[in-house]
This record gives sequence, C-alpha cells and structure tokens, in this order.
Amino acid sequence: MSTLSNLMKLNKPITLQPPPLIKTDGTTKTFPSITIQELDIMFLDFSAQKYVTARIMPCPKTITLWSGEEYDAIGDWTQKQAEQRVLELLGNEPTKVLEKLFW
Repeated sequence: MSTLSNLMKLNKPITLQPPPLIKTDGTTKTFPSITIQELDIMFLDFSAQKYVTARIMPCPKTITLWSGEEYDAIGDWTQKQAEQRVLELLGNEPTKVLEKLFW
C-alpha cells in the first residue's frame, strides 16, 4: 500500500452537515456543520488488491477512485489524475456525496 496526501482548493466553500449518530442506548448525538474551502485528501493505493481510494477529511469513509480493470488501465496514476477523478465522483452535488461518507 502506498499513500499520498494533498490539499485541493475548491472554487467555492462547501458546508457539510454530518448526520446524527444514534448511540447504542438509543440517544442521538448531533454535530455542528463544517465549512471547508479545500479538500484535505489522502490517496491510498492497494496494488496487491488493485484499487485506489481517497479519504477526504473530515469524512471517515473512503471513496474508491479505481478498481479492477480500471486500476489496470490507469497504471501509474498521477496526483492530477487522482484529483480529477475525485472531482468527477463528487459531480455537481459534492455536499451530498461527502455527507454520505460520514457513517
């Protein structure tokens, strides 16, 4: 596994509202919204398993950039290619995509 970290400036700020967390005792913990002006990304390349993911802070889950045949096709990817792929996956509604990466 190899890693690469990067800060990626956004054209405009994004405000994320982490969903509430329901504890085992049934109580709910809510979190304040988070406004970000750049994406703090860690790219993780799992060459043996043939996939690349990105962890975008403050989201705890990762997003898969390439896997399987796509992984083989991209070969030795560059940081620019990974950033472009993140933007492609975030699409026109990055807030919704990022909010799904919480829990």
